[in-house]
Amino acid sequence: MIEWGKAKEPSAILSWREDVTAAKELLYPKEVIRRLEDEPDPNKRQRILHDARHRM
Repeated sequence: MIEWGKAKEPSAILSWREDVTAAKELLYPKEVIRRLEDEPDPNKRQRILHDARHRM
């Protein structure tokens, strides 16, 4: 039996790492990377990445 609360946790951490790694690989400004590292909400991280893409 899958415990849904625990199943989401590793993927959330993986998603956070992928967002930060993508920002670093795309050479986003350090401020964008810091904001991603500090933001726990995946939807807000996606918005940060979106805004960074459109401002470059």
